[in-house]
Amino acid sequence: MRKGERQLSRVFLEENPMIYDLPIPIRNQCIWIVRSYEERMREYKAARKRILDGRGSPSGLGVKTTPSGRRSTEEATALLAAVDQMPAVRQMRAVDAALDLAAESFPLDMRNKVRSALFLSCQDGKKYPFERLNVPAMSKSSFFRLRRYMLYQLADNLGLIFPKS
Repeated sequence: MRKGERQLSRVFLEENPMIYDLPIPIRNQCIWIVRSYEERMREYKAARKRILDGRGSPSGLGVKTTPSGRRSTEEATALLAAVDQMPAVRQMRAVDAALDLAAESFPLDMRNKVRSALFLSCQDGKKYPFERLNVPAMSKSSFFRLRRYMLYQLADNLGLIFPKS
């Protein structure tokens, strides 16, 4: 057994590995949230840029500017805080947190590769099958168990599931 597999087995195989199975509708919703991550990131960066450049507010926030078209630092700070509370940004941050949590048990040099492989697998599983992802030190079953864990964490972060009692 390779080093990465030992770390993965410590996290997942001590417990029942089926605990991270989600109902199909929730699983599909989580996959679509991951697929829309890049678009949400572009929108988030564009909204922040518009606020910091003073060219307007993101749609739906309804903030007025002064007659000169400028806003104070306090108003810009309030707008940035409002952008951070938008549902799309909350979903984007939940994806980041779930990917980080899934990859945290790996050494630093492997962490980004595993995170990227999980992300690409959710983006398009047919275009990026396991064999093409070239994930180091991990079997196919371990990878998909880790993917199920990541999707479970995403659903938990977004409040889509309730803890089992």
